[in-house]
Amino acid sequence: MRKKITDENEGFNYMTLIHPKSVISKRAKISEGTVIMPGAIINSASVIGKHCIINTNASIDHDCFIDDFAHISPNASLAGNVYIGEGTHVGIGASVIQNVKIGKWCIIGAGAVIIKDVPDGATIVGNPGRIIKINDQ
Repeated sequence: MRKKITDENEGFNYMTLIHPKSVISKRAKISEGTVIMPGAIINSASVIGKHCIINTNASIDHDCFIDDFAHISPNASLAGNVYIGEGTHVGIGASVIQNVKIGKWCIIGAGAVIIKDVPDGATIVGNPGRIIKINDQ
């Protein structure tokens, strides 16, 4: 829905909202339209795309790349050098180990533990995470 709204409203200037109780490295980059909620931690050299949601107490470690329109839910944890594709939703309390690439428009279930790369459009649940469905883009 966020992507549809921004596509329909080209030329708007979107604010980036960062809660004062979040912790963001001076070496992190946060793009326009993104919302960072209280308790979120974004470490050094991480890049957060446009119109993302980094929710309450989410932890994004060093060198992560979060593409546009992604949502990192409360208490989700991304280890270092994780890539999250456009529009992907990482569910509450999910964990992603270092150097993992998660594709575009994926759904990572609540509490899932992701230990290997995830293809575009996949829905992943469990510990360790397993694909239960793949949507066509």
